[in-house]
Amino acid sequence: MKDFIKFAGNTAKVLAFVAVMIICMAYFIASINETMAATPAKNVTVTGANITVGDVFPDAPKKHAAFVLAPAPKPDTTLTWDAQTLNRIARSFNLNWRASVTDQVHIRRLASVIDENMIKDAIIESLSDEGLSHKNDLEFVGSSIEILLSHDLEPSVTVISSSYNQSRNTFSATLQTPDNRVRQFTGVAHAVVQIPVLNTPARRGDHIRQSMITMMDVRADMVDDNMVLTSDELVNMSPRKIIRANAPITVKDLVKPTMVKRGDLVTMQLQKGPIQITALAKALQTGTKGDMIRVMNMDSKRTLEAKVTGLREATVYN
Repeated sequence: MKDFIKFAGNTAKVLAFVAVMIICMAYFIASINETMAATPAKNVTVTGANITVGDVFPDAPKKHAAFVLAPAPKPDTTLTWDAQTLNRIARSFNLNWRASVTDQVHIRRLASVIDENMIKDAIIESLSDEGLSHKNDLEFVGSSIEILLSHDLEPSVTVISSSYNQSRNTFSATLQTPDNRVRQFTGVAHAVVQIPVLNTPARRGDHIRQSMITMMDVRADMVDDNMVLTSDELVNMSPRKIIRANAPITVKDLVKPTMVKRGDLVTMQLQKGPIQITALAKALQTGTKGDMIRVMNMDSKRTLEAKVTGLREATVYN
C-alpha cells in the first residue's frame, strides 16, 4: 500500500512536470509566431485610400495586416520609404526583420482620376446655353476638386443639374460619377484673356524671338497695367533677369537687347539722298536698336553720329 502511494505521488509529479512543459512549449510557439520572419515587398501597389502593414509586409501576421500605416500617395506618384521607416514598422509590430542601409520600398496607388479640368469641361458644357463658355475659368468653393475612383472604373462624370447666375458670375452643379456617388460643386466663373508667355526659359542677354512665344489663358481680373499683353512687346527684347516658361511677363522684366557694343566693328550705311554707301566703322559707344551712338569710319577716321538699326549695324543720315 505504501509502495502504491509512493508510486502515485511520483506519477502526479511526472504529470505536473509534463503539464508545465506543454505550457512552456505553447508559450514558445506563440512567441515564435509573434516574431515570425516578414520581408517587405520592394514595389507595392495599393488600390485603396491607405497603406497597410499587409501591403508593405505581405507575410505579416493576419492580426497586424490590416493596420493602417499612412494615406496612399496620389495616383501617378511614387512614395518611397527608406530603411529607417521600414525598421520602425518592423519593430512596432514585432516582425523578425531588420533593414540594411540600402533597403527601400516604393509605393504607388492604382486609381482612376477625374481631374479638375474634366469637371470644369463638363460643367461649362452643361451651361453653354446660359452664357458660360471656355472663355471662362471656374473657381470652385470648397475642398479639393480631384475625384479618385476605383482603378477598374472609367473616369467620367455626368451632370445631373446645373445653374449659372450671370449677374453674379456664380454657378452650381450636381455631378454623378461611375461609383454612383453624387457630388455638389459651386463657385465663381471668371472671364479669361490670352497673354503672351515664353515657351522656354530665357536669361539676361537672350534675344526673344517669335518662335519662343506662345499664348496662355489667364483670368482677366489677374491682369494689370504692368503686364505684357501682346507678342509685339516681346519680340526683339531681352530679359532683365531670368524669365520662367509659361509665366506672365511684366514690362519691367524686359530691356532692349544690346545690338552694338563699344569697340565692335559695325556695318555702317551712309544715306545721302538716293545714294547709299556701305562702310566699316568702329563703335565708340554701346547701344540698343534705335539708339544714336558715335562711330568712327575706319577709312577716313572721321567720327560720325549713327543710328543703331540691327546687330552690329548702324546708319548715318547726314
